[in-house]
Amino acid sequence: MVTKLGSISCLLFAASSYAAASHVQVVFDCRADSPTPIYVVASKVDDTYALTQFEHPQLKLDIGSTADSVNKSSYDRALVSEHSMHFSYDETKVVISDYHSEELGKLTQEYSVTFTQSDNKQYWLCNDKSKSTLPAIEDFD
Repeated sequence: MVTKLGSISCLLFAASSYAAASHVQVVFDCRADSPTPIYVVASKVDDTYALTQFEHPQLKLDIGSTADSVNKSSYDRALVSEHSMHFSYDETKVVISDYHSEELGKLTQEYSVTFTQSDNKQYWLCNDKSKSTLPAIEDFD
């Protein structure tokens, strides 16, 4: 009987963990090696957006805490669009961007991350395996 109850408890815990995880949708996934390695993931968690991964050898960011502010903005003109999401944590700001251009007959699709803390500002261009669905998200403040 104890074994069955233990098994049922494990199943209920696993089912509730799976249900909670099913409300997380990745909207931006970036890996870059230069100037230093970085890995950043932004996700829609229930009805809000959050950085769910931030890995860097020297830069520290407590993504376990809720961001002070999050907003999404877009810039569109003929043949060019840029969609950015801004995350603020006290003195630290992280901006993720999705840039698309078809100017001069050349297709450019770039994803990037900008990290700003005090006077320290760093920029990464994500690699080809990175992905973004930022254009599908409505702008908000």
